[in-house]
Amino acid sequence: MNKKDKNKLVRRQEHIISVLTDDQDEYLDMLEEFYDISLQLNKLKITNDETRDIAIRCVDKLIELDILSEEEHNFEIQDLIQDEINNVLGLDIDDNFEITTKN
Repeated sequence: MNKKDKNKLVRRQEHIISVLTDDQDEYLDMLEEFYDISLQLNKLKITNDETRDIAIRCVDKLIELDILSEEEHNFEIQDLIQDEINNVLGLDIDDNFEITTKN
């Protein structure tokens, strides 16, 4: 979630808090909305592209630490790292391109 969207949701939460002492029906409706906003704020979406970026950073770090050389087959290593990350997260390029986790 980008910062603008997050700030918008936080402002909405603050508004909800400010009116919670009003009408009981409105209170219950807003309490439910507050809960839904909280769930949205605590979710983190992870995509296949992001796991690829993590794998690239891992390979770059291995080169920096002289564990790998730049001449090695780094794309294969990158693919192996990404596959392992995707397996743990349950990501699949064909069927499950994105997952949502809690922060």
